[in-house]
Amino acid sequence: MHIVLYNPEIPPNTGNIARLCAGTRIELHLIEPLGFSLDDKYLKRAGLDYWPYVNLSVWKNFEFYMNKTGKHHRLVMTSARGGKSCTGLISRGRTHSFSDLKRKGCLRIFLIYPNTE
Repeated sequence: MHIVLYNPEIPPNTGNIARLCAGTRIELHLIEPLGFSLDDKYLKRAGLDYWPYVNLSVWKNFEFYMNKTGKHHRLVMTSARGGKSCTGLISRGRTHSFSDLKRKGCLRIFLIYPNTE
């Protein structure tokens, strides 16, 4: 299993996911552009002392990731925003909107907030 973050923007969230990856020995892939520097203090703080244990790869774009690594794996894509930030992904040499990918078995993570019923 691998975790791939497509254009991550929030350093603490990425750091928390990196800590999860270190603790579970899951490979972490970051797809550029990143919304922060890998030297960001909030990224480092969220990852705590686990950064040396993170198997991290950084890719210049999604197409490059797919050509080198992703094409060898089954992709299960998720989005907390209904895919608004995932439009125009390139998969196996063809550009898809997130709606197209969702019809092909992609997932959406529904967030449940307390007291919002």
